[in-house]
Amino acid sequence: MRVISWNCCLPPWSVTRRKRLPHIVSFLLKQKPDVICLQEVFFTRDAEFITNALSDRGLAYSFHQKDLLILSRLPLTESVGYKFESQGSLFSLAFFDKLYGKGFQVVNIKKDDKFITIANTHLLSAYALDAEVYQKVRLEQVNEITHALTRFNYPKIITGDFNFQPHTNPYNLMLDKGYRDIFYSTAENTLKKRRLDYIFSSELIIPKHPKLVEPEDVSDHKILLSVWDV
Repeated sequence: MRVISWNCCLPPWSVTRRKRLPHIVSFLLKQKPDVICLQEVFFTRDAEFITNALSDRGLAYSFHQKDLLILSRLPLTESVGYKFESQGSLFSLAFFDKLYGKGFQVVNIKKDDKFITIANTHLLSAYALDAEVYQKVRLEQVNEITHALTRFNYPKIITGDFNFQPHTNPYNLMLDKGYRDIFYSTAENTLKKRRLDYIFSSELIIPKHPKLVEPEDVSDHKILLSVWDV
């Protein structure tokens, strides 16, 4: 099973957003994915464009929530959206996040007679600053995600733009909760100068051949591509 996570950079202020949509679809198809987890798909019409184009190519199942979009070739047996309780302060760089109300989505996917739980998220932005006030919010958001996932007994994959760097407190909390950073050995940046995007997995599932794919000027984030035995 090939799983992609990607911040495809479709914010409201992007003047090239509509022009890039066909290129985003084409770029995704090149990776031959079974499951796609996207961040920064803010507009319903953009989500519909991507969903309709990829549905014609076999990714018939989808779930859009806020700026998050999951598409899959495999049936989604459950789809749940969560809004973060911890959003930061209106009187800070968390202002837009708090107004928008970010969160995470969880789906259960069935392959043959097996199930897997996949979560997709986009944590507090605040320009990905490492200041303690913002890391505290991200720490609380990680707690919310991992707590919500305790009710699912299947192997778990958590994808997204986490807006924290390795070895920060929220990153370490992910490891303390029993999740593995599957790109740890590569240590490559997912943006030009920083590593903010991750795929984490529980111990019940082991990835093969994780790799980063250059975005070909379609986004400022690289694609995270992973292959799983399911």
